[in-house]
Amino acid sequence: MELSDVLSEDRILLNLTAKDKLDAIRQMAKLAVTVAGIRDEAELLRKILDRESIQSTAVGSGVAIPHARTNVVQGIVVCLGVSPEGVDYYAADGKPVHLIFFVAADEKSARNYLILLSKIARLAHDDKARNALVQAKSSGEILQTIEQHGTPSSGSGV
Repeated sequence: MELSDVLSEDRILLNLTAKDKLDAIRQMAKLAVTVAGIRDEAELLRKILDRESIQSTAVGSGVAIPHARTNVVQGIVVCLGVSPEGVDYYAADGKPVHLIFFVAADEKSARNYLILLSKIARLAHDDKARNALVQAKSSGEILQTIEQHGTPSSGSGV
């Protein structure tokens, strides 16, 4: 499974207006509910925040990957929020977050969910890709960047 398989233009928020972590997660949850027909926004938000309370999902270099498994979604839902100004996400490196990859999956998708999280993390640590994503002027440009900088297969056949 590739990120480009589950991310589409309508799942990208180019100008995330949130200033802090909680507001960013709320905005991303609302987008996920809107574009993916998720039936219970409150439960989705609760699962994401429960996961966040265990350990921050800010992975450094201006990227956060709030994620959770919950049966209020079907399959895997991925949304991307871009904040040119940055969000105070309380990252360990002290830097603002500019890219928020919001990921939710049902329990049946556990394997692909973990593979996808790993691929997002690798993409997030690619300086060239990360900078191109933050500077993108359109959702289409973001999708092109993701396809160009796609992560190599892990050899797992997925």
